[in-house]
This record gives sequence, structure tokens and C-alpha cells, in this order.
Amino acid sequence: MSQPKERIFYRKHGVLITSKRAVFDTTTYVVRNISSVTADTSEKTTEKVFGILLLVSGIFFLALWVIAFISDPQYITALSLVCCPFAGISTAIGGTLLYTAKKTFHVSLVSSSGEIRVLSSHDEEFIDEVLDALDKALVERD
Repeated sequence: MSQPKERIFYRKHGVLITSKRAVFDTTTYVVRNISSVTADTSEKTTEKVFGILLLVSGIFFLALWVIAFISDPQYITALSLVCCPFAGISTAIGGTLLYTAKKTFHVSLVSSSGEIRVLSSHDEEFIDEVLDALDKALVERD
């Protein structure tokens, strides 16, 4: 009796999903031992909070400079030396932190021995492709 041929569902970026195995970098999992696949996301909230605080403080110092300029322009030079650079730097850093704080998408395999996170990426499309391939492999194993 011949063995059924191993069908490849996905092969990119160090991930191989077939009808018999799932390989993530150098770790191989047997598909028949996987009971389900889960996906979740995570964010670095500390970067976002710090970015928001820096943006708010930058806007505060810029507003302080504008108020001082409107009320009494003779003090603007001394205040400009303090407020403008701090406002610019904190706003730039805060904006950069907010812009670069990306979601991380994860794939986890569930088996009788528990759940293990096998893949993480900022690329949602890549994770969706892997999940789709794993779903096809789980359906075909039966």
C-alpha cells in the first residue's frame, strides 16, 4: 500500500506547511498532533504612552512660547532658547515613537501538551497566509 503524497501548502520565509508537518525555522511539528491553531496580536503600549506624553509636553511648551510671545514679546528670546528646542525635540521623538510602535501578530499551535507560540511578525499578511496554510493542512490530515 502506498503512502499518500505530502502536499505543500506554504513555503516562504523559513516556514514550511505541508499535509504532514509544519516547520518554523528549525522546529518541526507533526500536523496530526496539532488540535487547533490560534492567532493573536500584541502592542508595545509603553512606547505609545511615552510617545503621547512627549507629544503632549512638546505641544504644551510650544503653546507656552506662543502665549508668552503674545503677552510680552520682550521675554521671547530667553523663553525661545528653552521652549522651542524642547518642544521640537519632544514632539519629534514622541511622533517617532507613535509611528514606529507597530502591532505584532502571532501564530500559536494547540496540542494535547498545551499551546506554543511558533511565529511572530509585524506583517499581518504573512501571518494570514501561514494561518490559511495551517487550516488547509489540518483539514487535509483527516
